[in-house]
Amino acid sequence: LCNDGCDYSYYVRPGSSGNKDKWIVFLKGGALALSAEKLHARWNSNLKRYMKPENRNWRPSDEGLFYNNTTENPFAEWTWVYVHYCSSDIFIGDKAASAETGGWHIRGTSIINALFDDLKNPRNENLPDFDDAKEVLLAGGSGGGQGSIQYADRIASMLPSSTSFKHLS
Repeated sequence: LCNDGCDYSYYVRPGSSGNKDKWIVFLKGGALALSAEKLHARWNSNLKRYMKPENRNWRPSDEGLFYNNTTENPFAEWTWVYVHYCSSDIFIGDKAASAETGGWHIRGTSIINALFDDLKNPRNENLPDFDDAKEVLLAGGSGGGQGSIQYADRIASMLPSSTSFKHLS
């Protein structure tokens, strides 16, 4: 769940040209706020966007790891997973909304657990299955980079030993 209690959001674009089994999983960052006071202040600022899910038409910008130019980006044809940051906890919190949290959910751990459940059991037949990955790059920026550090070993352990796993934060 996001801080506001809504479901989290992520973007998946299946790989092309025989690259569906090559994956980039990117955890977006957006600063840390764990106290009720900081979460309320965040909600009332331009950082509110990091406390709720993105709209259904959202996708990562066409730059960096997600630059769509196959000549300049070796990952352009890989399967992309871009996880929106909406938990304010660098993806490691696990507190339900309570008086202590000011009514905000701090559920980054639940987001990661649900994400990999979804990726390993895709509901859409056009999406690849994470269990079939041959290469995986786990990356993140800012708070997402911190979260990726926390989960790198766990995600690597989900994969067969023949899968190449790299971590970049």
